[in-house]
Amino acid sequence: MKRFFAVSIISLFAVVSFASAQERRFTIDDLLKVRRVGDPQVSPKGDLVAFMRTDSFNDHTAIARSTNHGKSFSHWQDAGFQGHPHYALRLPDKRVLLVYGYRHPPFGVRARVLDSECERIESAPELVIRDDGGNSDLGYPWATMLSKHRALVVYYFNKANGTRYIAGTFLAVE
Repeated sequence: MKRFFAVSIISLFAVVSFASAQERRFTIDDLLKVRRVGDPQVSPKGDLVAFMRTDSFNDHTAIARSTNHGKSFSHWQDAGFQGHPHYALRLPDKRVLLVYGYRHPPFGVRARVLDSECERIESAPELVIRDDGGNSDLGYPWATMLSKHRALVVYYFNKANGTRYIAGTFLAVE
């Protein structure tokens, strides 16, 4: 419960910081569009990059960037793809493995390997980890490096028969 509370406070802080960087006031409608801020990453230049789940935006991922250690964030931008929730893992070579649930047919789990500054997200090829999910109730990924070129991605998954479970996939990272 304490962890949930802490994550909620951090997410609320990120939304409040995000709001303060806007040129206009952050409205209730804006707040309702931000569903979740997933695992912000600090880039080698020192930028804080947040990957956000959206609502009423065709389920697209949005990103916001802070160049002042989280005191404020730029206006969010469309990352150019659908998927959530997100988990970002800094790779040994400083790139970022972004893993996310894909809640549209074919349901599954997907990933992208982003450049170290997370600046060219829309051009990062999408990797399909799983595409055999039974419905949209899946995702919540987590990843860790097992070696320099091998990651373990773990996620909540389901089958068409209704069975729900935690699954994992070993992923070769080139």
